[in-house]
Amino acid sequence: MLHGKYKNKLISTALLLGSLPVMANVTNGGFEQWSGNTPDAWTTIDGGISLSQSTSTVKSGSSSAAVNVTTGSQSNTDLLQQVTVEAGKTYNFSADVYHTEGKIKARLYVDGYQGYSNQAQTNQWQTISHSYTASSDKTISVGLRFYDVSGFDGSETVYVDNFLPNVGGSASTSCTDNSLTLTLNTDNYGSETSWAVNNNQGSAIANGSGYASNTQYDEQICLTDGTYVLVISDSYGDGMCCSTGSGSYALKQGSTTLASGASFSNTDSTAFTLGGGSGDGGG
Repeated sequence: MLHGKYKNKLISTALLLGSLPVMANVTNGGFEQWSGNTPDAWTTIDGGISLSQSTSTVKSGSSSAAVNVTTGSQSNTDLLQQVTVEAGKTYNFSADVYHTEGKIKARLYVDGYQGYSNQAQTNQWQTISHSYTASSDKTISVGLRFYDVSGFDGSETVYVDNFLPNVGGSASTSCTDNSLTLTLNTDNYGSETSWAVNNNQGSAIANGSGYASNTQYDEQICLTDGTYVLVISDSYGDGMCCSTGSGSYALKQGSTTLASGASFSNTDSTAFTLGGGSGDGGG
């Protein structure tokens, strides 16, 4: 079957989950969503760099950001966005970069300047990372700044992909309510798959979308007692199995399966109750 596909991989899992705190989330960290030559959610793109979407030099997903650096003035080469962090929580930020000529290096920015990439490693992906512990509840800037080194000729492209965390964050915390795991095994067209957990008022309090193909994901969900509906959707309308791969899903609390499936058309919905079910599932 021939598909007209959306090949977007933005994983934007929004978790407003019971008493679990809101975690850091780098929106569009995979650089899959674009408006012209601007990647969605990246709010500071200085005049010393220009961006375009690359589908040829990619670490994962369908695209990356091709950053063309055109100045040696470092105060004009920032690529940033803002994320919310919570006091005492530790977040592991990282980004994959790919150098072409080796005359520009990238520096990770996480509420201040952190480590550099190795610009001598050309034509290959490398990861720069920083573990950050928030001193207070606040919104911080995260991203990259680009620096010229000896031999820079005034124009060089650096590719950027996988700025993490972009799947609900990686703060060190635990669920004190009902801990659930949603396992997704995507088919040949993972970007079609999305999901939501709705409370009994019909509001989504956990969701995710834009997955890679033929990949397993284990989404961690924390919910208070109450009644919910899990909705699995396929944007093309042919489910997760079996004409275009062997995909499936399963929602579990410990060893108990609350919902599962694979073969459906547009949506597959399953209601489930946690605890006594007396709560409103409002999170």
